[in-house]
Amino acid sequence: MYEFTTPVYQRLAAKLRDGMGRDNYFSGSVSMCDGDVEIRFIASLIILRGHDDSGGAGPVRAVEPVWWECHTTQGRDEMLNDCDFSFIRKLVCDE
Repeated sequence: MYEFTTPVYQRLAAKLRDGMGRDNYFSGSVSMCDGDVEIRFIASLIILRGHDDSGGAGPVRAVEPVWWECHTTQGRDEMLNDCDFSFIRKLVCDE
């Protein structure tokens, strides 16, 4: 089983933040490697933002998953993992 560490969660959350951009909805995937393990996070997310006086996208207040899954593979073999969306959610929110 692949065990997610805090640094891996942080890298995954940073990639997800980049993918979210300034939108209020994300539907897609982000991928990264941790050594020889490929991690692919696939999700549809509603992004709740605070008010921004400049008219741009406000800070991320909450992220609500419609659906998500996380796959980890090593070579051609898929591995079980302990990915926890609640940990990712905390890292992508501005508060």
